[in-house]
Amino acid sequence: MEAAALNAVAAQARPEFPDCRKEFTMSMEARLISGLILSSVGLGYFVYGKKQQQVIPMLAGISLCVFPYFVSALSATVILGLVLAIIPWLIKF
Repeated sequence: MEAAALNAVAAQARPEFPDCRKEFTMSMEARLISGLILSSVGLGYFVYGKKQQQVIPMLAGISLCVFPYFVSALSATVILGLVLAIIPWLIKF
């Protein structure tokens, strides 16, 4: 009988932690995957720009690698990533 009373007291004293699995949604997975893909494209642009000694692809590559850390919305990440990936094709120096 004392064990049941101790378990009841311990259960009341235990703090409630939020369920972290509810926080991890599909949008977080999509942001992670889109950031990985855009950073890979950015690495390719950076290596190409460095080998060809062209500034525009190199800067686009650096920005594609860095900007997913600062943009939290998935739609903004995809749109900005596509714009940055198209810039070296539009601007030729």
